[in-house]
Amino acid sequence: MMDFEKVLNMGRARGIEVEIFHQETTFSTINIEYHKIHSMDAVDTAGTGIRVFADGKIGFAFTTEKTQKDMERCFREAVRAARHSKTLKNFVFPSEKKFPSVNVRPSNKIERLSSGEATEHIQTMLDAVKAVNREIFVCEGHFGYGIEKTVIMNTAGVRAEFVRSACGITIATACPTPDSVSIGFEEAESPELDFDFAELGKNAASLAFNGRNPEKLEGGKKNVLLVAPAARNVIESTLLGMLQGHHAMRGESLFAGKLNEKVLGENISIIDDGLLENSLATAPFDDEGTPSRTTTLIDAGILKTFIFDAYTAAEFNLKTTGNGIRSMRLSAGRTFKSLPTPNFRNFVITSETASTEAILKDFSPCLVVYAVLGAHTANPITGNFAVNIPIVFEYMNGEMKPKKQGMLSGNIADYLNRRVMISKKRKNCYGTFTPTNFAMPDIFIPDAQITGS
Repeated sequence: MMDFEKVLNMGRARGIEVEIFHQETTFSTINIEYHKIHSMDAVDTAGTGIRVFADGKIGFAFTTEKTQKDMERCFREAVRAARHSKTLKNFVFPSEKKFPSVNVRPSNKIERLSSGEATEHIQTMLDAVKAVNREIFVCEGHFGYGIEKTVIMNTAGVRAEFVRSACGITIATACPTPDSVSIGFEEAESPELDFDFAELGKNAASLAFNGRNPEKLEGGKKNVLLVAPAARNVIESTLLGMLQGHHAMRGESLFAGKLNEKVLGENISIIDDGLLENSLATAPFDDEGTPSRTTTLIDAGILKTFIFDAYTAAEFNLKTTGNGIRSMRLSAGRTFKSLPTPNFRNFVITSETASTEAILKDFSPCLVVYAVLGAHTANPITGNFAVNIPIVFEYMNGEMKPKKQGMLSGNIADYLNRRVMISKKRKNCYGTFTPTNFAMPDIFIPDAQITGS
């Protein structure tokens, strides 16, 4: 049994501030290929990251070993690492001991889910795909579920932990035709096992089935509705980086030096909600022990603040916004192997709202983009992007007609300075390469640049 308090006392005895981040995860995955369960994996991981603040410098080390001896060795490695880092005068570990009450707990459904029950859920989804059309099949899919425990302690007095559950599924479908193959997809993520597997299968299959025999996509300026997952991909690759404090303070953001200035349309607000219900990214505190909160970054188009963790806030003599999250670069998973960096918890955008059906009716003809590819090539400094749109329909005269793939390009800040509308309905979409949940609506953008097929 590891005695974390003993490690903290080792630091105190040497005048060194110490933080311990311990993580335990039990996770199972079912992989689907060619409409069959291909493999099943179950992995248990546990590890501890130790960060020290010694003589004005940060040091870090981690271990997957579980003995007290290895824990103390990890502490000494962190102290040695600190000698080679830069001096940071204003850094302090969080010391708040009261945390907001949020509904974060392990789901009984997920805790008790057996491999047999999980495979039954998958088979229900596969059967639902075939019910739409016998020719359609799931070419690839993944269903994961598990439990995660997080413990944070430091010499400033923080002693905190939580346990939560998570599950998520993604599937890609294909519908062969004599001339080509049309594709569909669906995804869902939740801290509860509360999604309908049959509905997911039906949605993915219907998207592929309705995409048969696409017509040529004409280029030019077009009204575009980004369906929630597509909107998530574009915003994740552009706007998120532009609102990270360390980038902005170093001039690596279009929004650098523009605090209290208009940067987006006056109907647009951007919020990071660390307290959002029913989200995989919600917790009582961030990965440094700072209490979670709701932060308005852009209010009615006016830039109010950026997001910071404790380290980047200290760099610029500011305060953390409770956004210190531990993840590897270009990874959506949290890990004890990394130092915290500023990341959104739950991204929320607000604007003029209407139902998706009303938006399409009012702004017909309108392209409906279900998926984008290549969003990771976007420029997070300027907000410029150019993405492939492989699943796109045109809504006109009350009908949805499939179109051949093309390109969508432009600048996210320019687009969000227009008369943007969003759907009333939102979908939780977890990040593809950031540890962020997006409470994402469908987003309507007028006169977006389309390159035709």
